[in-house]
Amino acid sequence: MIIKYFIAFLRLLIFAVSLIISFSFYFIFLRPFAKDKNRSGFRYRHYYLTFINFFLGVREQVTGKPEIEPALYVCNHRGMVDFFVNLKYIDAFILSKADVAKIPILGYFAQFTGIFYIERSNMESRLATRDAIKKILMSGYNVILYPEGTTNIGRLTKSFSRGSFEVTVKNGFPVVPMALEYQSGDDLWKNTGLMTQFVKQFGKLTTNVKMSFGNPIVTDDYNIAMSEAKSWIDNELTSMQKNWSKAYDAD
Repeated sequence: MIIKYFIAFLRLLIFAVSLIISFSFYFIFLRPFAKDKNRSGFRYRHYYLTFINFFLGVREQVTGKPEIEPALYVCNHRGMVDFFVNLKYIDAFILSKADVAKIPILGYFAQFTGIFYIERSNMESRLATRDAIKKILMSGYNVILYPEGTTNIGRLTKSFSRGSFEVTVKNGFPVVPMALEYQSGDDLWKNTGLMTQFVKQFGKLTTNVKMSFGNPIVTDDYNIAMSEAKSWIDNELTSMQKNWSKAYDAD
């Protein structure tokens, strides 16, 4: 147990220090001179996530790749570092609940590399979210979000929120499903505090995760887009869990 806390503390220290140093360097020396600050932020985010995922012990197995842009990419939501995996492989603006903005250091820096925060219970904010998705897609950038709205530790996905699908297909953009699964149950966020979850997940040597990209769904019916995305993700999760994931052994 002591070793677990030591490993987690060491990784947290590396994470905090590297985040401050690397992004301070980016803001001072690189971002002011970038012609496209969004692309610049995406590129730097990729470099940083490649570095920090290695030190956090995150080991990814990825199938497919993002082959279309702009598009709405939708993924199931398992834990605290899903976006560390997702955003290492895709350049996209990410929607996140406002609570993430309160995470020390990370919440501040994240907003400069393509993230915007949502108050889930605020109707005006949800309408603003639809407008933001439309604006981003029309500007030629991808959007990635978690349509379940919160983390889900069940084998399959919860119900999806329709708003993002509706605004996407209404404006003629495709939806691309993504699936993500962890091997260990410690990597699923089960209503624990932030630091408790960090210790559970990163106090062990490795976090093994699988992620895959599906084919673009092109339709003008948001119900079809939502249904097909959910079905593909659920099927992919079932395939990933078989003979690999130990997160559901107690089921």
